[in-house]
Amino acid sequence: AKSKIDCFSLGTDDYLAKPFNENQLTQSALRYQLFRQTYQQNPAIQLGGVTVAWLNAALSAIKELNHTTLSLPVLLLQAGQDEIVENSAQDSWLVHNKNAEYKLFATAKHELLCEQDTIRTAVITSIYTFFDLLTTDSGS
Repeated sequence: AKSKIDCFSLGTDDYLAKPFNENQLTQSALRYQLFRQTYQQNPAIQLGGVTVAWLNAALSAIKELNHTTLSLPVLLLQAGQDEIVENSAQDSWLVHNKNAEYKLFATAKHELLCEQDTIRTAVITSIYTFFDLLTTDSGS
């Protein structure tokens, strides 16, 4: 039997396969199909709703992050059509972290690296550019 902390939070449950036209993750039918196949072949990796423990840890981290200004370089990639995370919370965090680099992908859904090629290529380019600016010619 699961302990209370391992139970799903209110309104969530085990993984439920959704048809492509109802998914909140990506606009790429091919990548969504591959994701679904991977989940079907590997039930142990299927993610459902959040557990009480996960939610508790996330809320504690959010409380800390809301009062934290980072001095290290940060790249925040935001999906404009995200229905899973609250972009306004990310926007609020950015106000206090002027060192953060921010890129909005206005038409993207939640899984930026599983999006359509035009979005995914721009995301990967942003990541490489960010790291290129942080490295020296010696590779360090």
